[in-house]
Amino acid sequence: MKIARSIGAILVGGVVLTGCTNFVGAAESNLIPVKDLSQEKLLAMSERTLPSVKMTTNDKLLAEMNTLRSKLVMSQGSSLHKQVAFTFDDGPDTHFTNQVLDILKKEGVPATFFLCGNNVKAHPEVVKRIDQEGHSIGNHSWNHPQLTKKDQATINQQITSTNDVIKNVIGKTPTLFRPPYGAFNQGVRDKVQQLNMKVILWSVDTLDWNHKSKDQIMEAYHKEFKPGGIILQHSSGNEGLKETVKALPEMIRDLKSKGYSFVTVDKLIGIKAYQ
Repeated sequence: MKIARSIGAILVGGVVLTGCTNFVGAAESNLIPVKDLSQEKLLAMSERTLPSVKMTTNDKLLAEMNTLRSKLVMSQGSSLHKQVAFTFDDGPDTHFTNQVLDILKKEGVPATFFLCGNNVKAHPEVVKRIDQEGHSIGNHSWNHPQLTKKDQATINQQITSTNDVIKNVIGKTPTLFRPPYGAFNQGVRDKVQQLNMKVILWSVDTLDWNHKSKDQIMEAYHKEFKPGGIILQHSSGNEGLKETVKALPEMIRDLKSKGYSFVTVDKLIGIKAYQ
C-alpha cells in the first residue's frame, strides 16, 4: 500500500492528521472525517483496513456523540464527558415545580422538564417560567397513561396533543419524548419517529415518586450515577416530593465538587431541543 504525500498531511497508523480534522481510510481510498463516523462504523473499518488505528479522546467523543444522535431511544449521554442532565417528570404544578425551579435558579443549573399536556394546559405560567429560565421542555404524554396498553389512535393523540399545547404556550415544539413509566412499544416508536422526536429514558432512577426519603434518594444517586448520566426525578405528584426538594441541592453540591457540568438532555446528546 502506497502512502500519499501531501503538504501538511501525515498518515499515522491509518489516521491522517490535517491540523484540525482527523480522517480515516486506507491511503489509496477516499478519506472520511472521524466526526462523520459512528462507533459501529469505526469498528467495522478498523477490522477491515485499520488494525492499528489509534483515536484521540476527541475523536472518540465525536464518534460517540454521532452514535447517540443516530439512536431513536437513549438513556445515557457520552461516558467521555463529565456532564450530567437533571430531568423532572409529571409537571408542571404550582407547588413542587416552582420549588425545584427556585433551587435550579439559585445554583445556576439547567434541567429538562418532561411535562404532561393536561398540566401544561392547567399551569401555562409555570411552563413559561421553565422556558424563560433556560430549561428544556419535553413531552411526557397528555395524562400519563401506560401507552403500551393503548391503541395506536390513543398513542398518537397523547403525543401530538401534548406537543400542540406546549407549542401554544412557548411557541416551540419539543423533540424529546419520555414515555410514562418508561414503557414503549413499536406503536410509540413509530409515532415518535414520524414526528422527528427522540425517546429519552434515564440512567439514574431516584424513585422519588415512591415516598423515598432524602437519604434513600441520595443512595440511589450514588449507586447508579456515572459520567453522562440522565437523572430521573419528579416535579409534580404526591407530598413525598418534599424529599426531592431536600435532596436536589445536596446532589448538585456533590456533582459540582467532582467537577461535573450541568446540561439539558438535548445538549447532552447533541441535538436541538425543539423543531
